[in-house]
Amino acid sequence: MDNRYFKQLINAMTNDVRTYRDLKKILQDKFEAIKTRDAARLEEVTTAHDALLRTVAANTTRRMQVLDVLKKQLFPNRNEAVRVTVTEIAAFATEPDKGKLLALKSMLYKEAEKVQSLNRINNLAVKKMLGHLDFIFKAIVNFENDNGVYNKNGDQAAAVSSGLIDAIA
Repeated sequence: MDNRYFKQLINAMTNDVRTYRDLKKILQDKFEAIKTRDAARLEEVTTAHDALLRTVAANTTRRMQVLDVLKKQLFPNRNEAVRVTVTEIAAFATEPDKGKLLALKSMLYKEAEKVQSLNRINNLAVKKMLGHLDFIFKAIVNFENDNGVYNKNGDQAAAVSSGLIDAIA
């Protein structure tokens, strides 16, 4: 068995772990920007986030290509549709490659879980912010020119709508 493919897989997975750690940092920065309502920082972080997502996609493609080569070499009779796992491949590797593959697999799962958790937190923060904006926009659209709850006669005053949108139109 040619060890260079194990080394290529180790390199690809090392890049994945590094990229996910960078992505985690960006997502933390994104949350801070959302929390502090720093639009300039949020735009900057979003640009960096998008670039990292492209890197994740490229890393994944590279890793899957190496996995496919190893699958064909190690499991020639396996159905094309069935993926091979890093654990299965590591069983054919010798030390120290075997240990590195298994350690990287574990690190990659942990980093991916952290990124997924940060994505959920950021999505909740964005939804909360959108809820506040929705409330503000509704208040603007339904702005009422109300001079009080009761009129001069003591009767309940009728609300007269003079929506800001109507006033502009």
